[in-house]
Amino acid sequence: MKIKLNFSGISKWLTFRRIAIFIVNIVIIALLAIGIRKLFFSTDQARQAPAVAQDKGTPKDKQPKKQQLDGLTSLFPKASEEKIPIKAYVLTPADFTDELPTSGTVRGIPELDLKFETNGMLQQVNVKEGDSAKRGDVLAVLDAKDVNVEIQWAQAKLQAAESEYKAALARYQIVEKLYQVGAIIKDRLDQVQAEVDVSKAKIEISRKELELSRLKLSKLNLQAPQSGLISKKEKNVGEFITPNDIIFKFIDEENIFVEVGIIEKDIFKIKSGQRVKISVDTYPTRVFFGYVETIFPQLDERTRSLNVRIRVLDPGKLLKPGMFALSLIHI
Repeated sequence: MKIKLNFSGISKWLTFRRIAIFIVNIVIIALLAIGIRKLFFSTDQARQAPAVAQDKGTPKDKQPKKQQLDGLTSLFPKASEEKIPIKAYVLTPADFTDELPTSGTVRGIPELDLKFETNGMLQQVNVKEGDSAKRGDVLAVLDAKDVNVEIQWAQAKLQAAESEYKAALARYQIVEKLYQVGAIIKDRLDQVQAEVDVSKAKIEISRKELELSRLKLSKLNLQAPQSGLISKKEKNVGEFITPNDIIFKFIDEENIFVEVGIIEKDIFKIKSGQRVKISVDTYPTRVFFGYVETIFPQLDERTRSLNVRIRVLDPGKLLKPGMFALSLIHI
C-alpha cells in the first residue's frame, strides 16, 4: 500500500512570515537557556567559595547576593563606554553695563567761515592749512591801494570844509558888526548865519567819511576771532574778494565733539549726560571718554536718524576733525 504525500498543502502552510516567527522563537528560547545556565552556574560557584570570602573579611550572607546581582547583570550586554570631551568655565561675578554701539565723525565745534567785510584784491596770506592761530592774529590782508585813495580824498574834503567854515565865520562877524550899526537888515545877517551852519555841517560829514575810510582800512586785515586751527584755505593771493567769499575754514581745537546718528528704534535709550567710550582707527589701543551733551530735536529726513553730539575729553589734542569714531554709549 503506497502512501501519497501532499506537499502542496504543506507549502501553503509554511509561509515566510511563519518561518520567520518560528526562527525568532527558537533564538529567544536559546538565549533564555543560556542565561539560566549562567545564573545557576554562578550560584554554584558562590556556594563553593564561602571560605575564600571569609578569609577576605567579606560577610557570608552578603557575598551570594552580590554574585547574584552580577549574574543578573551578565544577562544583558554591557554598553561601551565612550569618553566625551567637555569644556568647563569658571564663573565669577562682574558688573554688567549695557552699551549701544554707534559710529560718527569727529568735529570741531564751532566751525567758522572767515570772510572779509569789504571788497578788494587779496594781497597777502599769512597762514596755511593746519596752522594754529591766536585771537587777534592777522591771517590775510587785502590790497589797501583803493582805500588809501579814499582816505586821502576824505582828508582833502575835510580840509576844504574847514576852510569854508572859517571863511563863512569871518563873513558872519563882519555882517554882524554892520547889523549892529544899522548898516544892513536882519535878513542879511540870518543868511550869513545859515552859511556858517552849512559849512559846519560839511565839516562833520567830512569827518564821518574819513572815519569810515579808516575803518575800511582796518577791515582789510582778516583777524582770528579766537584761538583755533586753520582747517582749510579757500582763496589764494591775487584773487578779487567780496564779502560773500570764504577765505578760511576755522575750527576751535579745544572744542572737540563727536557727532553720531541714532536710528529710530534706539532713540528712547539716549539721554543727556550718558557716559561714552570712543575709539578711533588712528589710536587703536587708546580709549577716549566723553558724555552726551546735545540731543538734536529733529531727525534727519535722509537717514531717518537722530543726530547726537558727544563732548570728548581730549587733553592731549590727539583727535582731529574728520576722523571716523566708534562710540559705545552706556545705557
